[in-house]
Amino acid sequence: HILLTNATNAAVESPLVGCWRDVVGVVHSGSITIPAWGSLVLAREEDDACGLTTGVEMTDAAVVERLPYPNPLRAGASLFMTQPVNGNTDVEVIDAGGRTIDRSHMVAGTTQIPMTVEPRSGHYVLVLRSAEGVQRHRLVVQ
Repeated sequence: HILLTNATNAAVESPLVGCWRDVVGVVHSGSITIPAWGSLVLAREEDDACGLTTGVEMTDAAVVERLPYPNPLRAGASLFMTQPVNGNTDVEVIDAGGRTIDRSHMVAGTTQIPMTVEPRSGHYVLVLRSAEGVQRHRLVVQ
């Protein structure tokens, strides 16, 4: 986490290296404007949250686009992938603070993502790990 402050009577532009999320959940990269006499708290994010990487690290296996749906997800609803997973897949749900709030496992050929914890409203990163590689998806819970 970083705290950016501006002790002047005019807004200032502050450069950012990498991807950062503010307390409201908005992601920032490149630079951010700090209002006059203001301050901002930012938390470091994976670069793919800002589109600074492909967001998908895959091996030589064919890339099939698998997306979580519905997205946004209503609290208490079931979460699925648009395509079945090809192999056994570990699932991790990470909150905006970088904490893992849920871990589960998908069996080859399934589309439903088992959730052992009901996430609160907010922004999350859904991480899928399999022999094919790692996929990260942004997930919004309403």
